[in-house]
Amino acid sequence: MAEIPTSIRVAQTLGITTSAILSGAIAWTSYAFVPALLQAPPSTLVQQWQQVYDTGKATAPPTALLVFASWAYVAYRHAQQPLASISGKWTSYAVASVSAIAIVPYTLLVMADTNRKLYAKANEARLLGSSTTDEVTTEQERKSVKQLLDRWATLNVVRAVFPLITAVVGTWTALGY
Repeated sequence: MAEIPTSIRVAQTLGITTSAILSGAIAWTSYAFVPALLQAPPSTLVQQWQQVYDTGKATAPPTALLVFASWAYVAYRHAQQPLASISGKWTSYAVASVSAIAIVPYTLLVMADTNRKLYAKANEARLLGSSTTDEVTTEQERKSVKQLLDRWATLNVVRAVFPLITAVVGTWTALGY
């Protein structure tokens, strides 16, 4: 068996660990953070959600891009090998690469409406001031905010599956299965 170059091993390790961490971080937000948020008054809830969302927006896409680049590099290098079309490893690595970056279009296309509504509520709460908003919040508004956040949490868990697929496919392929 031929020695695998260090650059490929580094890219595989980076791809596996970073995609697993990204998946866990995204899932954690829905499973641990959102339930805690639901204890807060609606105006506080949406402002805290916005803060976490902005942090994720600043970190998740660049992280996904790093994972994408790692697996794209590994796929490219495997495609250059003799008999690459027979082994098919490069296609598995390409799947891992595409799955990593898929969180971006998923967020922009599937989650955009929910994100926009929560963002609008956060901006409204910030403009009106938390104490004023909480005093005049109706039960219907509380339910609306809770439903939006529940929907966001569900969509976010689905988003966590993309880097998880990346980690599993990349690991599986790197181990030779």
